[in-house]
Amino acid sequence: MHQYSHRHRLAQRLLCRLSLMLACAATSGCLWPTSLTDAVTDNTAVRPVFDAGKTQPRFGNVPSSPGNRIELDLFAEDPNGDGDLLHVRLFKLQPTDAQRIFTTLEIVLNRQGTTDIFSGYFPPNDLCGNFGDNAQLFVVLADAPFVNDSGHEDESNGLTSENQWTLRCQ
Repeated sequence: MHQYSHRHRLAQRLLCRLSLMLACAATSGCLWPTSLTDAVTDNTAVRPVFDAGKTQPRFGNVPSSPGNRIELDLFAEDPNGDGDLLHVRLFKLQPTDAQRIFTTLEIVLNRQGTTDIFSGYFPPNDLCGNFGDNAQLFVVLADAPFVNDSGHEDESNGLTSENQWTLRCQ
């Protein structure tokens, strides 16, 4: 019985404190942005980000098989709006590799009308035939061109972000 009342009092104190924190946040005018556009002002530099909900195939595991050609359709958001292009490079990381390797595949994403949304695609490619099972494919997104041909993902004069797929070849 003593154990139950101690837990009950502890839960009650935690609920009281949580309620107090939420009440303070609500009355102080705290806002939680729902997108990058909500979170920036005109002179705030924000990294472009992939729109994981629109990108196909979705980031994460990609089931495929050798000979199956897959188009990588990419969507991104960049609220800074200081250009009509975003730059993307594709890198691979094999289970036995120590570092990512540039695949020499590079594309640009184009602005969709007057929105902050950009889109583009890597043409259909035999990912399993070219990279193999369990290979990780990383896409690096930049709001400025990459500065060299060696492919290092961190060599852009702009802000970058990334996401990845893992191939599940059958």
